[in-house]
Amino acid sequence: IREDAVLDREIIPAPDQKPLSLYGARAIFLTGATGFLGAFLLEQILQSTEDHVRVCCLTRKKSGDETDSAERIKSNLKNYGLWDDTFKNRIVSLSGDLSQKRFGLIQPEFDQLAKDIDFIFHCAAFVNYVYTYPVLKPHTVDGTQEILRLASTAVSKPIHYISTNGIFPGGDKTPYWENNEIDSFIDRLEDGYGQAKWVAEKLVWEAVARGLPVCLFRPGNIGHHSITGVVNPNDFQFLIIDACTKIQCAPDNDKWAFEMTPVDFLVKAIVRLAGDPTHFGQVYNIVQSEATLARAVFDLLLDKKLISEYVSLDEWISRLYARAEETDDYILNVLAESLSDVEQYLTDDSIYDCSQFNKAIKNCRIDRPLTDKDYFEKLVNITYES
Repeated sequence: IREDAVLDREIIPAPDQKPLSLYGARAIFLTGATGFLGAFLLEQILQSTEDHVRVCCLTRKKSGDETDSAERIKSNLKNYGLWDDTFKNRIVSLSGDLSQKRFGLIQPEFDQLAKDIDFIFHCAAFVNYVYTYPVLKPHTVDGTQEILRLASTAVSKPIHYISTNGIFPGGDKTPYWENNEIDSFIDRLEDGYGQAKWVAEKLVWEAVARGLPVCLFRPGNIGHHSITGVVNPNDFQFLIIDACTKIQCAPDNDKWAFEMTPVDFLVKAIVRLAGDPTHFGQVYNIVQSEATLARAVFDLLLDKKLISEYVSLDEWISRLYARAEETDDYILNVLAESLSDVEQYLTDDSIYDCSQFNKAIKNCRIDRPLTDKDYFEKLVNITYES
């Protein structure tokens, strides 16, 4: 894994440089537009820039899916209540594959793209806490290297890169600081996702050392919208809450806690900071300092009669399997099988230093929403009572 954390020697930032502020860009490159965070980030970029600005979204064509990439992007935005007809002429879809060199484009196409693009947001992520490093490497590691290649070709283009707090092993008594000293963590990372993101971030820091302007963000779990309650249906914390409603019970566990950063707050912060070049070379941890006890959320489900009782964790898992078999619910089965792999995220009491990020958003006059019981009640009300 350490051997993979070496940036291609050919990737050297071009001497000429594009504008360092988002608001000086005419063409923006975005990855992850068909995902949860990417959808909200795309909408925030479009709302925060002038009508003449175009956003080029790289999307991978799915096997057996004849829907073109433009329709997939539009459908995803609609799914989260974000679509606006004015976006139609501003979104440029590009079919490509992050895991392939130059995204699978021929050299002239890649070179032209590198000339046209002014600014890059790389937030595409293969988030899976069960898959091994070799499975995740092509998309996460190789894909990040190709983004750095794009940013360094023809004219240097600034990048806002979404990393994760998963690059830290957790369990340390000392805080995880907002800096680039992450070498010592790799030997203690056990999950493929954390390993792949660690390698990808190392590549990014090497590009920074070579002169590429990059700002890095390390969010924890990305939660539902603080106003609308719209949630990522694949988020494992939401899957736990949803599973409780399906089997009418919750695990009697006082150790679990749900840590979430509202997606609307996160994308607002990213885009606002993208307008200020002083943030390049910085890395920001974005993790809630006080997670909400899962028990408080389960009590909410109990109060609303969405569940009827508490049971032991073993019994809860047993009921997940039974319900999955009874209803052929693939998701419940996956949750039951993978719970031992993700439980560490529910019991993580590590301290993540976010002081620089907190200072940055204060200077931008952005308020961090509370992620208390009321925040989760918004999710429950929208999801189960609308």
